[in-house]
Amino acid sequence: MKYVVAVIVSTLLVSSCQKAPVTPPPQPAATPATLLPAPKPIVTHHILVVGDSLTEGSGEGGGGYTGWPALVWPTLTSSVGIVLPVLAGEGASGYVHPGLSGTTFGERAAKYITPDDELVVFFGSTNDSVASPGELASAVRDTFTKTKAAAPAAKLLVIGPVATSPNPPPEIARIPGILRDEAQAVGAQFVDPIAEGWLATNPEMIGSDGVHPNDAGEHYLADRIGPLIRDALQQSGGG
Repeated sequence: MKYVVAVIVSTLLVSSCQKAPVTPPPQPAATPATLLPAPKPIVTHHILVVGDSLTEGSGEGGGGYTGWPALVWPTLTSSVGIVLPVLAGEGASGYVHPGLSGTTFGERAAKYITPDDELVVFFGSTNDSVASPGELASAVRDTFTKTKAAAPAAKLLVIGPVATSPNPPPEIARIPGILRDEAQAVGAQFVDPIAEGWLATNPEMIGSDGVHPNDAGEHYLADRIGPLIRDALQQSGGG
């Protein structure tokens, strides 16, 4: 009898240690892959910027990451996508006047432009004040015509020279009119910083040489030029 009792007690103890089976909670139904949002494509824009020392930077400001181009590109990412720029700025250069390494706007545009460029920006140039009106008009026309031929799909944004005085000398004041006429002839957008007073009444944004913008002036230029590039890219259908 003791043996039988022991077996019964042992069986009860083992049974009491066994847990009832756990029913797993219901799982949500799998979402078909077709209903998941498609990843947003990465939009990139190839652009070329041709200019003088206001694009290249100078000893007064604008070198490296403090120049208006470097300040502009990050601001465009959220609105138009990633900008892949080629900067062809050279101090002392213009459409007629060769720069410090001996090249003009047109020569650098021809060197660096590609059929993939979506936008070409020309910025300047006070350095062409030494050219006659006829000589400047011919050089500008040749530059714009060859640029359009090399990149037929590219938009052209032509920004005139910047004067650091509200009353620039006649040889500089006449440049915007020439650029405007030639820009309109090829369907390019023209912006006149002299008429809009860029930096003309902001001496605190001009370096000690009285000509080139300091870092504050570069931020000013970025605030003006950034929206122009953004709008041009959006109008091209890529933004």
